[in-house]
Amino acid sequence: MGGAVAKGAREQLLGALKSLEGDALRLFRGKLREFPVKQGFDRIPEEKLQEASPVELSDLLLDYYSAEYAVEVTAEVLSAINCPRQAEKLLEATGNEYQEDPWENGVCGLCYREEDPPEKIKPQVLDGPEGSHQSYRLCSPGPGSLHCSFTNLRFEVKAAVTIMYECASWHKHQQSLSARQLIAAGPLLNIQADPAEVVTAVHFPHFLCLAGRDSSQVHIAHFVEEELSLEKPDHVGPSHVVWTNPRFSPCGVVLRKSFFKRKIKVHAVALLYQVLGTSTPKFHLYLLPNDCSVRKAVHDYERTCHAQRVSKPAGTHKPLTLGAHFFVQRLKDLTISPKEVELRYLDAEMEQQYLELYSEQMPDRLELSLMEKKKGEPVWEACVRQEELIQDPAWHRGEGVSDCEKIKGSVSETQPSVSPEPHFIELHREQLIQRTSTVEGILDMLYGTVLSDEQYQKISSKETNHEKMRELYKLVPSWNLSCKEMLYKALKMKNPHLRGQTSGLRDQAGFIAMWFSISLSFGFLEEVRWHLGST
Repeated sequence: MGGAVAKGAREQLLGALKSLEGDALRLFRGKLREFPVKQGFDRIPEEKLQEASPVELSDLLLDYYSAEYAVEVTAEVLSAINCPRQAEKLLEATGNEYQEDPWENGVCGLCYREEDPPEKIKPQVLDGPEGSHQSYRLCSPGPGSLHCSFTNLRFEVKAAVTIMYECASWHKHQQSLSARQLIAAGPLLNIQADPAEVVTAVHFPHFLCLAGRDSSQVHIAHFVEEELSLEKPDHVGPSHVVWTNPRFSPCGVVLRKSFFKRKIKVHAVALLYQVLGTSTPKFHLYLLPNDCSVRKAVHDYERTCHAQRVSKPAGTHKPLTLGAHFFVQRLKDLTISPKEVELRYLDAEMEQQYLELYSEQMPDRLELSLMEKKKGEPVWEACVRQEELIQDPAWHRGEGVSDCEKIKGSVSETQPSVSPEPHFIELHREQLIQRTSTVEGILDMLYGTVLSDEQYQKISSKETNHEKMRELYKLVPSWNLSCKEMLYKALKMKNPHLRGQTSGLRDQAGFIAMWFSISLSFGFLEEVRWHLGST
């Protein structure tokens, strides 16, 4: 890239890094140390990252990577530390925002295609009070049609208007829907307009395949003060349901399911993600009804898991039946879990189901076929080439790439699931609280595996190491043995001064021996005997 482009990238990188508050910058540095960079690039040395400021981090990213790749790396790391909004803003500002497959807003070959649909408009994205919930804004200076590129929602207006809208949750209305034999058939959208009377029609997106079927049982669910009312649409198209002279509150497309006798055909998408930072190649494969809110929820979740979408056509070969079962055709050396998945529509706020695929070694070409179980026919196919993926050196070494991977692996391989007696960290609680000097590194290793984001932030907010350790120990009674072992190994890795001269083993009763020898003149721990394992 040219100097002007690199300068622009530096400004955007610096802005993104300066926006990190509290412990987020330290967490960013920790995740950046583990990031599996593409072939041809080197990781930034740990010693350069340890205390790097936002300015220094921006310079390091541009020194070690091209401007374009520095932005990509930064966005992926931001997502991995639960800062997806900062990642999105960075990508948008540098012109690298996530691009959806054009089919994802389309229909199947059985449905007719609309002629001359309105051009899509990118809405303004607004964060909620805590930055986690997003809403959108479209403004029109006069009469015309507005088509949101993010939600596939359309509006027809007769004068200047400002429209605000967001995806809401079907989940809390599930009882009302079930009582009337209704199922959701698209996102639930909460819309407000100023002035409201100038909006003459709203086109609500849906994922139903209605080719050759009666659409009389398709309705618009309208919730006013939590009460459900059904509105008859003015037109039902292959991808949208039109409501003229609408009233604004949470609304969405529903279908009376008893009419279709359980065989409900939907337009579906398959989304493939590569999970980064693992010791072997790993993928998540989703099969979903084509709902924009669900696709976005999956994308946001995968970014927090340090995963990247593999760019493959998403549309299935044909409409699929809700409730049908699907599986990935077995390949040599490919492990798939679970064995099959049921096509279901789950609200965007719920955890979406996926198939996990992993292999001891990535082949040059990975031919994937998603099969319908009942008919034995492929519904989606993709060829994944090795050069399309982010290459992780750990694949070839057969070892993990992070401290978290190391402690998880050693725990799962050697430890039983139930502890019959107090654990080492419980027996020596007070000594460990007093002597642990590097709490932040321990929290980073436990984050996402043992500690939730809320727990991590609460512990990190304490001022002293003693206070942080005491807050951490409040959680220990609720942990299983694996969690306690992960803390034990994190303590050993991040506080090497505690290891000292190590020689202790468990005695016959199964208790761990440990002693402290303290030099009063120097005030430091001279000797600690740690248990390393049974003989």
